[in-house]
Amino acid sequence: MVGRDSERGSRRVRAAIVAVLVACGLLGAASSGQAQSPRPQAGSIDASDLDGMLNVPEKKLLQEGLIWLGYYNGWADGVLARGTRDAIWSWQEQNGVQPTGRLDGEQALRLAGSAFSARDRFGWQPLSDSRSRIILSYPSKLLTEQKNSDMGGLLLDSQDGNVSLMTVRMTDIKPGQIDALYDALAGDQKSKVTYEFRRDDLFILSGSRGTGKFYARYEQRGGEIRGYDLIWDAAHDKEMGPVSVMVSNSFYPFGYDTPQEDPSYPTLQALLDAKEQAGGAGQGGGGTSRGGTEPSPQRTSASGNPKGGTAFSYEYQEPKSKEMQPAYQFVQDTDLIRQISEIRTMDGMFIMPRPLAFVAGECGTVNAFYSPKESMIALCYEMVDSLVREGHALAKQTGGGSDFQTDYVKQNIRFILLHETGHALIDILGLPSTGREEDAVDQLAAVTMMLNNWDNEATDEVIASLKLVALWFSVNGSGGGSNQDADMARYADEHSLSEQRYFNLLCMMYGRDPDRYAQIVQDGLLPEARAGRCRTETVKIFEAWSTLLIPHFASSVKSDGAGTGTAGTAAQPQEEPEDPYGTLKR
Repeated sequence: MVGRDSERGSRRVRAAIVAVLVACGLLGAASSGQAQSPRPQAGSIDASDLDGMLNVPEKKLLQEGLIWLGYYNGWADGVLARGTRDAIWSWQEQNGVQPTGRLDGEQALRLAGSAFSARDRFGWQPLSDSRSRIILSYPSKLLTEQKNSDMGGLLLDSQDGNVSLMTVRMTDIKPGQIDALYDALAGDQKSKVTYEFRRDDLFILSGSRGTGKFYARYEQRGGEIRGYDLIWDAAHDKEMGPVSVMVSNSFYPFGYDTPQEDPSYPTLQALLDAKEQAGGAGQGGGGTSRGGTEPSPQRTSASGNPKGGTAFSYEYQEPKSKEMQPAYQFVQDTDLIRQISEIRTMDGMFIMPRPLAFVAGECGTVNAFYSPKESMIALCYEMVDSLVREGHALAKQTGGGSDFQTDYVKQNIRFILLHETGHALIDILGLPSTGREEDAVDQLAAVTMMLNNWDNEATDEVIASLKLVALWFSVNGSGGGSNQDADMARYADEHSLSEQRYFNLLCMMYGRDPDRYAQIVQDGLLPEARAGRCRTETVKIFEAWSTLLIPHFASSVKSDGAGTGTAGTAAQPQEEPEDPYGTLKR
């Protein structure tokens, strides 16, 4: 098996080819920087009717299912032409079904279910790459390590170093120089090209190199070449074959040529409704695929979330000021908001009278807030910047390093945005507040984190995250003051004092499992007088929020057994002489 050193060495071989072309002046330098078909009636739909009812996103989804199962390696373009028909024929034949090359309703549901299952298994999501400006999706659960590459994009690696994806952006390119790049990569003596595709100013190459395999795709427009290089050890070929095809299908190097709308699946949803009304019965597409037993499809929101409720939207706005560019790059490159597991899980969980938007942008102040008028939660880059600098200073004091700093930033933003989500749910769903609203949404943020079943996050990891939030409250405590009027104003604020929020959070952590987290009291972090009431308080808080939220769950979430302003203004730390963003992990 190729280890991390061999993998990175292989990467350097390909990067070196590009670097030589740049040095010779052949290439420029790397930059630093639907209409819906009629809704079918409940009941059986045969293959002769289905094609005309499916819209383009639904046909793309079925092609995606075939890709993930290893039967199709073409374009997921929503056109069920010969290549797709042949793949369907093979899939049907492999599963003991009379092969026709056309799908009936039951088979369509199975392929759609396979697509959603694979997305979840690999953590399939858009890559936020502000350096290369490429639009591309990738397997986030596989490629977990991320940093800037020296080719104007990002370098993503698996934890063991056996799978790697590098995005590339080259500027100051002469017309037609995509040909020089193609000739260099195709003629690499260390590689054996087994597939190539050329059209105008783009190309695809795939093949093998030693014990590894690669898939490269590049395109030139004007004075830029953008692309990516995906490599993996041959031992990963079974899973990476479909992944490489899916990455290629998601690749838009210069953005979308036409505006994109959120996909909708009305025909598939109606088929699922009909199947559920019939008690889950259905014949015609059973059996196993090359990848094993296919799962039953789940309900999906408009954004593709398997929930059936109202989908959230996300936006990272580029700031106008140079000072906020590092915060913007960090938020954009890590896809920070969408990566919060609780927000990703709540996306599509609720039936809401209006959608909720999460927007990161420049505000002119250190803040995060919910705007009822716009149904929008705003994360200010100034807040991100404050946390980065604060975490950098604390890491130096404690010797915690970049891991501590990165966790401090991400976990506090996680809590802050969950706090604001509480405000949004109270407003949009018309919920009564469980006490003073600022305290109530602090409770909701802690409750959602401590449920710890969103991303299989261990309880200890959740508690460690909440301790970083408690540290933030402690660091930004009210403190003393000589100005009596200002001092008194602290007590009139709608938020509890940071010190109170600190102890309330510790109380909830302790109350969740007093035996396991007795150390919180033993170390003197939480007074015994308060600790004695924490178990009862925490149970009541969990029950209260469950009672309020369950009636607003989408029906599919209920059937799965579910049931169980600002978060404060951080004080600006003193400027550090070195770049605090340089130690952050992406």
